[in-house]
Amino acid sequence: MKKMFILLTILFSLSSALCGCGGDGDNPAVSDSRDVSSSRSTDQNPDDGGIHSLTDWYNSDERVQLEAAYIDYANSMGMTYFVSFTEPDTLIFNYQYVDQLDFGGAAQEQIDAAYAQSLQSVAETFAPVFTGFQEEYGIPLSLIRFVYLNADSSLITALDFTAGELPPDSSGDSSSQAYGSLQDWIDSDAAKAVIAQTNDNLSYSGIRFGLSAEDNTLIYEYYVSDSLDLSSLSGEQLTEHLNSVVESQREAILSMFGLFRDEYRVNLEAVRIVFLREDGSEPLYSLELP
Repeated sequence: MKKMFILLTILFSLSSALCGCGGDGDNPAVSDSRDVSSSRSTDQNPDDGGIHSLTDWYNSDERVQLEAAYIDYANSMGMTYFVSFTEPDTLIFNYQYVDQLDFGGAAQEQIDAAYAQSLQSVAETFAPVFTGFQEEYGIPLSLIRFVYLNADSSLITALDFTAGELPPDSSGDSSSQAYGSLQDWIDSDAAKAVIAQTNDNLSYSGIRFGLSAEDNTLIYEYYVSDSLDLSSLSGEQLTEHLNSVVESQREAILSMFGLFRDEYRVNLEAVRIVFLREDGSEPLYSLELP
């Protein structure tokens, strides 16, 4: 069994930070929900034997294409991905880890909360799946469930979202503001909001998040508590795992260059991701993109 809970929260925090900056965060569940309606073929309608129920949708090419589109993404994060359903109105996104996770004695409530906080940070983008199924297929979904399974198929957590629980979809909203420099943005309320949101998502993990700038290089800083005891992982193992996590988020991280240019009028030269000991005295990992 591998002690991967720390790496799991790292993945969440990377996505959360990107969402906080204004990107989609490349959350696979969110992407799935947006692609459900757009993947429908034009010759399917309620009058020609098309999709009338979740069973029909599950047996259609749309479901097959949806799963195929995200197999590589899930694999890059050490997971497999598949969709299931419960008639008449529950759609289920399932994620199963390839390697067995050891949560280091964390209580179930803590595990549930860590996953819930991660999903809640992008919950507004779940709304299109409800409207998409209603508008495209005439199926009024009442529930979307996210199920996370360990490698041995044991349940890690299951989280339910209803349309009434979700905030309005604000994905089309934008607020552009020019900054004189990257450091000006670091000192802004926008950057403070990113830091606060990410640390909220990391509240159970023993990791503290910060942002800084070095000229035009944006630096993601992760301060790892000594209580996490990383001695169970060699330097090579830690680097290998973190490289995999960062690689899975590469496109989202690189989107920062366009975002800062278009929204903030700041030309980034690089994005650096750094993990340090709790007191900042010892760097554990560093990678710079591009």
